[in-house]
Amino acid sequence: FDTLALAVKAGLESRHSTAIRYPNGGEDPRVCANFYPDGAPTDLSPRADYTPDEADGLSAIIVTHGRMVSEALDAKVALAAAGIRVGLVLVNCLKPYPALAEALISLIPPQVPLLLCEEEMRSGGFGLSLCDALDRHPAYAPRPRRVLATDDSFVVQTCHESIRHTAGVDSHAMIAAVRDFCKTGR
Repeated sequence: FDTLALAVKAGLESRHSTAIRYPNGGEDPRVCANFYPDGAPTDLSPRADYTPDEADGLSAIIVTHGRMVSEALDAKVALAAAGIRVGLVLVNCLKPYPALAEALISLIPPQVPLLLCEEEMRSGGFGLSLCDALDRHPAYAPRPRRVLATDDSFVVQTCHESIRHTAGVDSHAMIAAVRDFCKTGR
């Protein structure tokens, strides 16, 4: 819960209205191990699970936040088993989007496709808002990208599937999107 403590502290210090959305159930231990191998986080900046030298060999980069990070970790493991290397970027602080875009520019090399994943609504959500902020940033280089998010239709969960699977925003959807990047180049 270290990132929650940081978010609350940053919100109190900002002297502005603040909304903190935090996943239920705490942090997946894999998230801490993957993004904070040296211990507890000290800031809310986006975190990549790859170095700049490793980034050029990636087939795609999955950018996500909250509970979707666990889905992205599952997708990464499955893709690696198939010989496809992806990087993950954990976003701890979504807004303001221009500041997030600025922070991401140094983490995402220009030639690597982006998959922005969220469990919120597509329209006006994290993925499309971040794409807009990236497009407006002078240092952003266009590349293939997709937003995986819940469409504006009501999703009815079946008894045998998770709501994320039914909505098409789970690790299986991420795997399919990355494979399509590899196959089509867009």
